[in-house]
Amino acid sequence: MTDVTFTFRLARPLKEAFSAMAEKQDFSAAQLLRRMMREAVERHEEEVAHERWLHREIDDAMHDTGKPRSERFSNEAITGEWERERGEIERRDES
Repeated sequence: MTDVTFTFRLARPLKEAFSAMAEKQDFSAAQLLRRMMREAVERHEEEVAHERWLHREIDDAMHDTGKPRSERFSNEAITGEWERERGEIERRDES
């Protein structure tokens, strides 16, 4: 199963605490460390994939900004429509 050995130094209290934590989860320290490393790599790959997707979405949106997606209304047209609706509401309230 082991292809390579990963050796590094750390403080004895940290190693002891990690080994105790692993034991409480019914893992060896090596098993838990491998699991944590796999999860970290998977999480990083997901984050990179999301970043790529987000940049594509932004690029597509920026490219499409010059293309009208719907009819655009002037401020005057919107204000006029609102005034008409408000007038209808006030008339209904008065009756």
